[in-house]
Amino acid sequence: MARARFFLACLVCIVSFALEAETLTQRRVLGDLETIRNIFSVRYAPLSWKEKHLGWNLDESIEEARDRILSLNNPSLRECQKVLRDFFGSPKDSHVYVLFHSTETASLPFIVQEAEGRYFFAQIDKDTRLPFEVGDELLKFGGEPVSKVMDELCRTEFCSSANETERALACIGLTRRSGKLGHTTPSGSIEIVGKKRGKDKETSYLAKWDYSPEKIQDLSNLRAFAASDLPSKPDLLSSAYMGFFPTYGRTAADTQFFPGSKHSYLPALGKKIWSGPRNGLFQSYIFQTESGKDVGVVRIPNYDGSFEEVREFGTLLSQLQGKTDALIIDQLSNAGGSLFYAYALSSVLLQKPAQAPKHHITLTQGEIYQALSLLEVLPLINSTATAKMILGPDIGGYPIDYDFAKYLTKFCDFTLSEWNEGNLYTSATHLFGVDKIKPHSRYRYKKPVLMLIDSLDFSCGDLVPAILQDAKRAKLMGMRTAGAGGFVKAVNFPNLSGIKAFSLTGSLAERADSSYIENLGVTPDISYTISVEDLENNYEPFKQAILKALEEML
Repeated sequence: MARARFFLACLVCIVSFALEAETLTQRRVLGDLETIRNIFSVRYAPLSWKEKHLGWNLDESIEEARDRILSLNNPSLRECQKVLRDFFGSPKDSHVYVLFHSTETASLPFIVQEAEGRYFFAQIDKDTRLPFEVGDELLKFGGEPVSKVMDELCRTEFCSSANETERALACIGLTRRSGKLGHTTPSGSIEIVGKKRGKDKETSYLAKWDYSPEKIQDLSNLRAFAASDLPSKPDLLSSAYMGFFPTYGRTAADTQFFPGSKHSYLPALGKKIWSGPRNGLFQSYIFQTESGKDVGVVRIPNYDGSFEEVREFGTLLSQLQGKTDALIIDQLSNAGGSLFYAYALSSVLLQKPAQAPKHHITLTQGEIYQALSLLEVLPLINSTATAKMILGPDIGGYPIDYDFAKYLTKFCDFTLSEWNEGNLYTSATHLFGVDKIKPHSRYRYKKPVLMLIDSLDFSCGDLVPAILQDAKRAKLMGMRTAGAGGFVKAVNFPNLSGIKAFSLTGSLAERADSSYIENLGVTPDISYTISVEDLENNYEPFKQAILKALEEML
């Protein structure tokens, strides 16, 4: 008995020492990590898919993060945040990431793009003394070969180096860093070495990071209480948001290579014989091919809009219907957005109803309460007029009518049925019950369509190409899309880990053939990968490939 008491006393001492060895920062972060685990277990729709497709397991990933945090010796909050950031990157999901409260940013006055394992200046900020031009090659960064730096950047800041989407984002991250994303944010000067296009001589330049320091003092080890943002109230009729919105610092919005930019890297495809208004929401023009065909080009940078944007898009395409023989949609680096806004834009291109994707959805008492609340008012709707009066005139520019009210009633009944059967992860269903995307009642484009896609097309930027391809309404050309296949759930909760918010995927979308979009993306009908020659010659080979594909279509 005495020996047992002795061993018990030793065990208590060991446990007490271990608890004291943890800093207050570590204990707080570990507590928040458990909250994150619980939220993922309830809300993260692709859990089973990630385990089947990637071998990713929630509990194993949480335990790995716990072990890393505990292995740190008296860590700063930023060190712990990097572990959290890596956890959010582990499921390889473009919708899953964390944002921190941080003011720290760092940037250099250029963006690079990768082709065939080499790196080229793709954009250079105005009013800079950089001795390079777009199309010149970057060789070294901080004294190291840029390929080595990029591999290390992908490994340490982007959790991977295999995926085209992640490497494209890392190209932005090479010169755009943000504490909000948990990045290491350098300051001071850095030597870059490059060479002029077609030349062998190397040129060295000492560039200075445009650095903004962290203004939020790290007081994480003080026992002070600080209030955080309160969770926002969910809204059923706006919950189908499918977008990509991390920030890479103050100048990120200026780059044509960042998802959602108004202009893309696509060069003019020919001499413009007509141009849309400069201040228009959709950049557009018409050019004439060598064979005398008039072709329209319209840029869709994202699917984040409402009725006004749909009306402008519809009016524009109605004009092009009478003026062109075909249409090219530039959807390169599309940031995604509202699902029903995406449906609304798609409807302008349709000549017959197209099947909407189905989704597996995670359920909580919140969805059941919302469904019950809607079922109290939906029986009052007996016409399109009453539907618009009770539900609103549109959802993301997609018109509300009597049919929509009937679809929504069916969806609410489905939600309750799944819940009552104990299905917290539902069978596949159409969001809000909308199973078909009908052609727009007022605007219509009927000519052939070629849509350009790439690895920085996210979410609705995945879904719209899938819808048009499945409906055989458009030919897709370019690279496989990012594969962000579901709607976004944004989460915030009171914490002292510096977490502003995080997002996860609340559904798992299926195409018409029941295949998933998550991780798989949408494969183009005509594959094209940006080459070294493209980056050195303003994408001339890409342009010629587009024109060739267009002639074959016509």
